Amino acid sequence: MKKVFSVDSIKLALNKSNPPCLVVTAEGTANTSGWSGFTLRPLWNRSNPPVNGVYSFALEGVPPTGIVQQVLTPTGPVSHTLTYGETKDVRKVVVYAASNSQSVEYNEKNATDSLLSASPDAITQTGVGYSDNWDLADAFRDAIKNLPTDPYPYPDKLQQYRIVSIEAEVGGFVGLNRMKVTIEA
Repeated sequence: MKKVFSVDSIKLALNKSNPPCLVVTAEGTANTSGWSGFTLRPLWNRSNPPVNGVYSFALEGVPPTGIVQQVLTPTGPVSHTLTYGETKDVRKVVVYAASNSQSVEYNEKNATDSLLSASPDAITQTGVGYSDNWDLADAFRDAIKNLPTDPYPYPDKLQQYRIVSIEAEVGGFVGLNRMKVTIEA
């Protein structure tokens, strides 16, 4: 991973989930074609926490190998979500690239009033279900049953589910032989 050529913009969006979190989105430019795997890498950790509420990131990607076009190439949006524990003390977000950096001040009132935030319907919950007789419908129903309790229930709410993965669990000490389905609601 290397820093991309430049960072062009930073946006902050407060996700009003329970607990709330802050989504940092940056866009930048790579100095050639062929870059991939873009990420916002936090420049802090538990032993070196952010100072005075300044959260710093590096906008990085995997540089190409071989012959590439010498053209500036946009990274597209790259996001990192700060959890509630981190979000409590954010005052400023800084994103670094190879040739520049950009920063944006944060206060919750401005983010709530001026930026998109998730509606209660946009909260993603995950459920896992199993079927010992390899029946997809049984595993799907079990996954729905195992979803966390809906924090925003109402009588005629239309709920949609998406299958994230279908897997098999076979073998092991207990001799598993079952289908595993993971869904999002």
